[in-house]
Amino acid sequence: MPRYIRFRANIIRREMHRPGMGWSMHKKINETIRKCAEILRLLYRCSKRYIIFTFIQAIISVVLPFINLYYASRIIDDIAYPNVKQETILNSILWMVGINLALSLMRMVSEKIQNAESRYVEDRVQENIGCKAMSMDYAAMGQKESRDLLVKAEKGYHSNGGVAYLCNDLSTLFQNILSMIYSIYLCFNLFTIHVGKENGMLAYFLNSVWCFILLMIIIGGCVYLTYRNAKTLSKITYKFFEENVDSNNKFGYYTDFLYEYKYGKDIRIYGMQKLINKEFKENNRNIKSSDTKRVKASVKNSVHNRLINGAVEMITYLYVGLKAVMKLITVGQLTFYVGVFKKLVDSVNSFAKTIVWVQLRCRYIGNYVEFLKLPAREDGSISLNPKEEKLDFEFKNVSFRYPGANHKALSNVSIKFGAGEKIAIVGRNGSGKSTFVKLLCRFYEPTEGEIRLNGINIKDYKKEDYWRLISAVFQDFKLFSFTMAENITISDDGDHARAFKCLKRAGLSELIGKLEHGIDTLLFHGMGSGIELSGGESQKTAIARAIYKNAPLMVLDEPTSALDPIAEYDIYKKFTELSKDKLTIFISHRLSSCLFGDKILVFENGEIVESGKHETLLSRGGVYYDLWQAQAQYYIS
Repeated sequence: MPRYIRFRANIIRREMHRPGMGWSMHKKINETIRKCAEILRLLYRCSKRYIIFTFIQAIISVVLPFINLYYASRIIDDIAYPNVKQETILNSILWMVGINLALSLMRMVSEKIQNAESRYVEDRVQENIGCKAMSMDYAAMGQKESRDLLVKAEKGYHSNGGVAYLCNDLSTLFQNILSMIYSIYLCFNLFTIHVGKENGMLAYFLNSVWCFILLMIIIGGCVYLTYRNAKTLSKITYKFFEENVDSNNKFGYYTDFLYEYKYGKDIRIYGMQKLINKEFKENNRNIKSSDTKRVKASVKNSVHNRLINGAVEMITYLYVGLKAVMKLITVGQLTFYVGVFKKLVDSVNSFAKTIVWVQLRCRYIGNYVEFLKLPAREDGSISLNPKEEKLDFEFKNVSFRYPGANHKALSNVSIKFGAGEKIAIVGRNGSGKSTFVKLLCRFYEPTEGEIRLNGINIKDYKKEDYWRLISAVFQDFKLFSFTMAENITISDDGDHARAFKCLKRAGLSELIGKLEHGIDTLLFHGMGSGIELSGGESQKTAIARAIYKNAPLMVLDEPTSALDPIAEYDIYKKFTELSKDKLTIFISHRLSSCLFGDKILVFENGEIVESGKHETLLSRGGVYYDLWQAQAQYYIS
C-alpha cells in the first residue's frame, strides 16, 4: 500500500477512536437531515414541479451510463466473435442509439422545465425574505442581530446557489446512492465467475469474497478520506463567509457611495473620493487576504483527492485487467467492468463531496430558514374602525430605552390628548420628541408604563387596524420609484381625482401641470425613466400622501423642514382647515408653527417639562421662552 494511503489510514483509525466523535457526528447528521427536510418542505411549497423534474433527471443520469456500458461491451464481444451475425450487432447499436435518444430527450425536456421552475423558486424565496422583513416588528428589524441574520440569509443564499442548488445536491446524493448500489451489485457478479484449480491460486483469490471485501474496504477508505478533505474545505469556506459578513456589508455600503446619485454632491464638494477609495480598497484587501487562504486550501484539497482517487482507480483497473489476462472475462466484459468500477469510484467520491456540500449549504441556507423563523410582530386582538373611533389617548408613566442604550430616551411621560386637538411638540435635538411619536405609532413598545387609546392599552389592538388610524409625514420619509399617483394612493387603482386634489392642497398643482404624464409620471430612475424631485417637492408629495389617507390621527415630524416660510405657512393653514375634527400632532424646530397648535408640549432630556398655549408658556419664561427668543432675535434684528 502506498505510503500516503497508509498515513491517511492511520489518521482514520485515530479519528474513529476519538472520545465523543460518534455522538458528535450523529448529532451533525441529524441536524443536517432536519434542515434538509425543512428546506425541502419550503421548496415543495414553492414548486412541486421543480422537485419532481429534478429527481427525474437524477434517475435518467443513473440509468443512461449503465445502458451505454452494457451495449458497448456487448457490441465489442459481438465484433470479437466472427460467428455473430451483423444483424445482431446492428440491432444492439440501434437499441443503444434509440434508448439514448429517448432518455436524452426526456432529460432535455425535464431540464428546461426545471430551469424555468428554478427562476420561479428563486423569486419566491427572495419574496419570502422581503415579506418576512415587513411582517416583523419595526423595533426587531432595527436590532443588529436581526439585521445581521438578514444579511447572512441574503448573502449566504446568493453566495452558494440557494435552495435550488441544495435540491440539486440532494438529487446528486440520490443519484450517487443508486449508482453505488447498482455498481456494487454488478461488481459482485464479477466474483461469481467459475474458477477451476487449473487457473491457479491468484485467480482463485481474485474471485474470492475476501478480495471483494478488500476492494470495498479500499473504496470505503476512499469515501472517508474524500469526505474528510471536503469537510476541511467546507469549514474554511464557511469561516471565510462568517468572517466577511461585515466586510460584505461595507462593500455594499461603499458601492452605494460610488454609484448612488444622492451622494454625488457631498462627495464632490468635500473631495471624499480619496477617503472612499482608500476604505473601499482596504476592505477589498481584507476580503482578498481571507479568500487567498480559502483558495490555497481548495488547491491542496484537490491534490489530496486526486492522489486518493488515482490510487483506488489503479487498484481496481489492475484487478479487472488481471481477470482479463487470465481469460476469466471477455474483452467486452473488461470494458464493462472497468466502466462499472470507474462509475463506482466516481459515485463514491461525488457522494463524499456532495454530502459535505449539503451540510455546508444547510448552514448557509439555515440562516435563511432561521430568519423566516424569527417571530412576527406581536399583535393584539381588538379591532378598530377608523371611521367610528373617537380618539382619546393617554401616556401613563411611559419610559423608553432604545435596545443597547445606557440612558432612557423618554422618562416617566404622562399626558392626555384627544380628537380635535392640535398638539405641537418642541424641544432641543435629542430631547425625546421623535421617540414620543414612534411610541405613539407603535413602532416600539414602552419599556415602562403604557399608552392607552380610549382606555385600552394600544398593544391590545390589532396593529393593522391601529395603523389605519394614522396619517404620517416622518422626518426621514420615503418616496418610491412608482408613479406620483401610486405614491399618493399607495395603490395602482386609487382615486386619481382625489389624489390630484391632495397634491394641489400640498402646493404641487403647478408642477403637475408641467409634467407630460401628470400624476402618472414616474418618480426617480429605479423602475425606468422618471423625474427627480427637489427636497421641497418631495416633502409636499409626502404631505399630499398624508392628506389622501384622511386618517383621524395626523402625525407630522418636521413636515416642512425643506419648505420656504411662505409655503410652510400655507401648508399649516391648510392642515388646520383639513383637520378640524382630527387629532394632529406635529414636531417642528420652527417655533412659529406652534401658533397653529392648541397645546404645546416642551421636551427636555426625555421629559415633558412644560405644556400649555403659546402665550402662557412665553409668560413663564422657561425652556419654551428660551427657544422662542433664540429664534425670534434673528427676525427682530
